[in-house]
Amino acid sequence: MKSIHCTMLFAVILSLYLVPGWANSGTVPDKDVIGFANSSVFIASPLGETVQVHSHDTLKLIRTVPVAPNLGERLIACQKYQSEQVQVIAMLQDQGKLHFQDDTRLTSVPFPAERLVAGLCGNLDANIAPDIVLLSETNGKYALHLVRQSDYEDQNSWQSLTLDLAPGNYTLRADFSLSSAQSITVLNDNHQLVQQIFAYQFLPGFKYQKKDFSTSWQRYTGMNRGAAKLLWNAGARSLAKLDLYVKSVAEPIDFHDTKAEKKVGSILTNLSVNQSQQAVRDLTRVYINWKRGSNYQTPIGSPQRL
Repeated sequence: MKSIHCTMLFAVILSLYLVPGWANSGTVPDKDVIGFANSSVFIASPLGETVQVHSHDTLKLIRTVPVAPNLGERLIACQKYQSEQVQVIAMLQDQGKLHFQDDTRLTSVPFPAERLVAGLCGNLDANIAPDIVLLSETNGKYALHLVRQSDYEDQNSWQSLTLDLAPGNYTLRADFSLSSAQSITVLNDNHQLVQQIFAYQFLPGFKYQKKDFSTSWQRYTGMNRGAAKLLWNAGARSLAKLDLYVKSVAEPIDFHDTKAEKKVGSILTNLSVNQSQQAVRDLTRVYINWKRGSNYQTPIGSPQRL
């Protein structure tokens, strides 16, 4: 138990160095970030008439995006990977429901929380699609929810985590440098980091079924069961989709460098719900072989039971 506490303490200390300085330094106390993508953060103007697009590193204003009249007060902003278009979404909590309003549709879903505390939009997994992260409070208890922006109504796909937070107001930030976030951070009123949630904590858990993947698909890719399940569960449906995620979350990697395996392994560990280093190593090996041009030529062994 002592070692677990030490590990958690180390993670929190490390996060202070990983999270961009403006996220916990108090340099933007009057501005709530409502989205992130493509090396930019999105901030709602005081009157909600525009969404400001700022450089992630310096917070320099790049451009503004107009907001449709009367769209709403609590806004989030979503942007797809390698896209210029910013989609602004308004949220309203009313009578046990949460309403999502954008330019084309109004969607209402059950939401029994007493208070919607904060919201943020951006990608977290290898699906490379914007996700909505919501922080809610009920009877002094806080929960973080991951909502697929592509399908609000499918509440079976929502992932929720209970957070141990003291009563108060909080904002959300993303730990990212390019487009996809490694983690989501919760900041208090003083813009100090109080909790960090990593991507794998948001992904759905899984157990092996008798038929998770077809034998022919495993044979074609050269993956064993563990690597294939990690890829699928993380949101990628192919190595090409995984490749987009790697490009969106990390600086360019030289795949012929001896350090490539360590860099890719670190990225994939953040997507491993079971935190299985064997599955991470297996998928890393297949992916790097694919990037080097030796696609699927060397099977990596028998199926792993995680």
